[in-house]
Amino acid sequence: MSSKVHFLDSSIGRKVLMSLTGLFLCLFLIVHAAGNTQLFYQDEGLAFNQYSVFMTTFTPIKVVSYLLYVTILIHVLNGFRLTLQNKKARPVSYDARKDPRSSTWASKKYGTFRNHCSYLFSYTHG
Repeated sequence: MSSKVHFLDSSIGRKVLMSLTGLFLCLFLIVHAAGNTQLFYQDEGLAFNQYSVFMTTFTPIKVVSYLLYVTILIHVLNGFRLTLQNKKARPVSYDARKDPRSSTWASKKYGTFRNHCSYLFSYTHG
């Protein structure tokens, strides 16, 4: 047992934990998006309503939702802890000079497009 705890206290162990929690969060997003595609069925929302009832009444789904909350907390807190550990290990940042010729117009503008899509998704989803 102590070797497992010692592993999670190491930098590599925390990074493995970050990757596993990130993988779980990505899988949740895929399943969530797949369930929401039932809105596109041409049945006046019957399939989506049945899916919604299933999601709110099926006990294992409720357990997974609490697991999701815990996973988000672990992922965020572990990310902060790793960031602080990395800054403590190397207080001086790497010397990186950006060459304006190193990136294309499309790569610069894609981030803006992606942000607008994220905002639109958040507005329509919430």
